[in-house]
Amino acid sequence: MLGRRSLEVAVGIALAALFAAYRLWQGLTGAALVWQDTAGYQESALWGGVRPPVAPIVWDLTGTPRSYVVVQTLVAIAAWCFLAWTVAMLVRPGWRCLLVGGVVLAFASTTPIVQWDRSVLSESLSFSALALVFATAIRVTRRVTWSRVAAFLAASAVLALLRDSLVWMVAGMAIAVVTYAIVNNAGRRVIALGVLLLAVSGFAVLGQAAAQRNVANVQHVLFVRIFPYPDRVEWFADRGMPNKNEVLRYADAAKAERGQAKIVGIADSDPTVQPLVRWMHNDAMGVYLEWLALHPGYVLTEPLREPERNFNNAGGRLDFYAAVDRTDLPVLNTLFDPGLWWVLAAAVIALAVGLQRQVWRERWWRMVALLLVLSALQILVAWHGDAAETTRHGIVGSVSVRLSVLVLLVAGSLAPVPRRQRSPTHGYAPAC
Repeated sequence: MLGRRSLEVAVGIALAALFAAYRLWQGLTGAALVWQDTAGYQESALWGGVRPPVAPIVWDLTGTPRSYVVVQTLVAIAAWCFLAWTVAMLVRPGWRCLLVGGVVLAFASTTPIVQWDRSVLSESLSFSALALVFATAIRVTRRVTWSRVAAFLAASAVLALLRDSLVWMVAGMAIAVVTYAIVNNAGRRVIALGVLLLAVSGFAVLGQAAAQRNVANVQHVLFVRIFPYPDRVEWFADRGMPNKNEVLRYADAAKAERGQAKIVGIADSDPTVQPLVRWMHNDAMGVYLEWLALHPGYVLTEPLREPERNFNNAGGRLDFYAAVDRTDLPVLNTLFDPGLWWVLAAAVIALAVGLQRQVWRERWWRMVALLLVLSALQILVAWHGDAAETTRHGIVGSVSVRLSVLVLLVAGSLAPVPRRQRSPTHGYAPAC
């Protein structure tokens, strides 16, 4: 038995080493990629800066593009290995453990995740934080201890302070935890977790507001999704937007390039639209939120329209941001990034498996299902929150959806069938 166990450990270590070698190879073999957003890290403050604080803090600690890339690659390796180990613990020891852990590491080796290790941006760090949120969420739902509460809270805080759109995932988890605590009369640890998650979400939102980071984003949305359409311009004008006639003249003069959405940009220097410029800076956000609240059909259908209402989006191609000297793994990309309809089909199968095997009764399963729903909502938030680079801004939510489905499907198929509902502070945790 000892020999078999030793072999399993050796295989697990070998899988982790192979994954680490691949990530290091892809992240460090070429020059670091510096983008326009990189300059914002040098200008940001800890709270209320032009960028959310985590990436600027990492930049301050590293100081050079190369050092930044090295750090975020090492963080990625550690975070994804920890998630693979955590998910593997959901199944019984042996080949199931190795299979589940290997599948997670294979998923983390796909191009939409790996390609960002070379860039001085926040995407790679966001994926690492996402992996840690999944891992700590699974652990805290299986056994609630103060150390696990602290780990989950820390991972969630990093996620919320990496990209502005990700704070709403944390807020959603906070609401779910508080609701669970109230309905089930949970202990003080669960209540503390929910309250602290709400506090983290509030801190992140206040930072966005203090820095007015959403001002430019809402302007982008107006230029592409509101100003080109006279009926929408009329709606906004009825709610206080000035210079309606000037906006319509701008729209008449604007021409859409072939295969792209029409963009009606407003020149800040135009003296005839200065009331509009001030309105976009001070009041547009509130009116836009009202528009979204009163037009739920728009919220769901507008992202599906062709051409997509965006700009500066590299034609929807993520490989625009990837290094040209990278080495992709086409088999893994096809398997783990198959397209929307395949992901939906896998989600349906995962749900059916969870119901049939009664695994849905496990708290970890329900937490991952919650993360799936919140990830889908995050894609909508990212898309409606800005009209520029929508594909890049939605990639974290897209990866999170696929990761959720993967965990529900693979772990849900191989995890032990629950015999009874377990207490919130104890759970089955096989060694792996």
